[in-house]
Amino acid sequence: MRNRTKWIVGLAAASVLLAGTSLAVVATTSTAGAGGAGGPQSASASATPIPVASVAPPTTAPQATADEVGGAAEQLLTSVLPVVTTVADGDIDAVRTSLAAVASPAFLSGVEAERAELEDQGWTRTGEVRIDGVETLAYDATAAPSTATVRACLDSSDVVIHDADGNVVPGGSPRAWNIYTLEQADGAWKITRQTFADDPAC
Repeated sequence: MRNRTKWIVGLAAASVLLAGTSLAVVATTSTAGAGGAGGPQSASASATPIPVASVAPPTTAPQATADEVGGAAEQLLTSVLPVVTTVADGDIDAVRTSLAAVASPAFLSGVEAERAELEDQGWTRTGEVRIDGVETLAYDATAAPSTATVRACLDSSDVVIHDADGNVVPGGSPRAWNIYTLEQADGAWKITRQTFADDPAC
């Protein structure tokens, strides 16, 4: 359970779910309980998603520098993470449609699993994650397709997860390195995998 909580908080911290971006922001309309009382509710029952814009992949020229790839990666994450963490929980179809051009099926499967666990636990999530720096760890322009590995420092200080009873679910450090594997096709970059650093402090 500890690792799954880390995955959930990590994705929540990724806004991604993430530093605010106007490209793909989702608003939700909450439905108050009887008597108008507010409070945490399951997202599938309390939120109606507004259609999400499709996220366009950032591009770099062939044989781009590592710094250029790092800039493209930061642009990519700044667009993807808010969709992953702010679309109404359970609305995975909206996520898949929005991120079709910028995320692999494997990455999206991980997002779907994370959403399913939130729903199963009756947890709700609020707040945004900020990206506080992206570093290129590896870049192979000669591979087919070109690949890159980057790490992003995600600050989830403003993210709060509540359980079904409205209690705050404790997490780890609000700042953590998340590692992303990227692939390039026709100049455009997409996320293929997300992992966590052995030493996550950043």
